[in-house]
Parts: sequence; C-alpha cells; structure tokens
Amino acid sequence: MQQEDSRWHRIDGPLDAKLKGLRDLWLIWRGTETLAPTSRFEPQSVTDLMPWIVLADVIPGTEGTRDYDIETRFIGSAFAQYFSADHGQRMKVSAIGAPFTERWFNVADAVLAQRDCCSFLGAPYLNNFPFTQFEMCVLPFTTDGARLDSLLFAFAMSLVKRDA
Repeated sequence: MQQEDSRWHRIDGPLDAKLKGLRDLWLIWRGTETLAPTSRFEPQSVTDLMPWIVLADVIPGTEGTRDYDIETRFIGSAFAQYFSADHGQRMKVSAIGAPFTERWFNVADAVLAQRDCCSFLGAPYLNNFPFTQFEMCVLPFTTDGARLDSLLFAFAMSLVKRDA
C-alpha cells in the first residue's frame, strides 16, 4: 500500500485481532436486529481502541456530491495524529476538500449500501507517516431501528517495510 494511493481498499473482514473483537462485540450489540442500536454501544468495552476510533453521524438530505453527509462527533487522539485531523469534532466530510472528501465518501458509500460491518486497508495520505498502513473496520448504528444514522470507524496501524 503506497501513501500516494488516496483510496481505501475493501477487504473481506477485519484482520487485526482488536478489530475482530470489536466486530464481534458489534454483532452482540446488533443481536437479531438489522443494525446495532447506538444505545448498545459501550465505550468502556473498547477503551484500548478509543484513541483509534472516530464516531460520526450520517446526515441525510444534504446537497453536494452525495444526498448525505458525514459529520464527526468524536475523533480519537491517535487517529488525529496519523491522519492530520486535529482540527476538532463536528467536521463534515463534504468540507474536508479534495482528494479527502471522495476518499471518505467512498468508504461511507460502501457501508451505507451494505448496512453491515465493512473493512478496508489504506495508508495515510499526504502526511509525514509514509511507512504506515492502516486497517479500518466501519460499523453502522441506528437510533430508531431503521435508519443507518451513525458510523463507528476503528483503525489498526502497522509499519510497512521500506524498499531498499
């Protein structure tokens, strides 16, 4: 995975043990429902992942490249460092700017279409960490039992060997 590649690449499921554990918790929270209710999300059960988590709301009916937007509610400290996202919560994906807007909308498009856990591989793009690779697990949640209205993005980092 090269840092010059701005896309996230879909994989079949989480590879990282902590992300697998998070997905398994989400399956318990979901139970027999189509989507996991946000009320069942327990941050205390994933404290070791919180620095690597981003919580976001799906906002319907917006104008732009999509008929929805994504607005961050919580950005973990490790994510903020590696993705240069220390500018705070309540940022909309549509406002991030190219090429990052499409990078994150493509992920959200996949999760919204599947309405299930989705996993991806990618690298930080245009920053000072060229020898890192990330795995991302995105979990959809609902507040009303029907509409997918929030997303939990969780990340695991690994180092990539430099070419000689």
